[in-house]
Amino acid sequence: MHSIDQLGAGTAPGIYMVTTSNGSTYTVVFSRGQRLVKRSPAPGAEPLWLDEGGPVHQLECAIGQPLRAYHSGGYTDSDLTLRAGVVESIVRLPDATEVDWVQ
Repeated sequence: MHSIDQLGAGTAPGIYMVTTSNGSTYTVVFSRGQRLVKRSPAPGAEPLWLDEGGPVHQLECAIGQPLRAYHSGGYTDSDLTLRAGVVESIVRLPDATEVDWVQ
């Protein structure tokens, strides 16, 4: 596993595990120009739209900064925004890692 400082436009395709200061973790998949994110909430955390996993249009993720995710609902749905805890670590998982929620 390989630690990195941030996820962004130049991030290599793969699966990343992000840990935040509030105890939640986020699995981030960079694949074919998409960013897919799923939150594993900390105990007692309120449910969020990313608990089931899905695409985000914008992701700001750097160590020492709050994780931010944005999904545009387009014309028919509302926009969704997340401001999470401060990112403590970002680790690239092995290429053989599978995530069952990605379709």
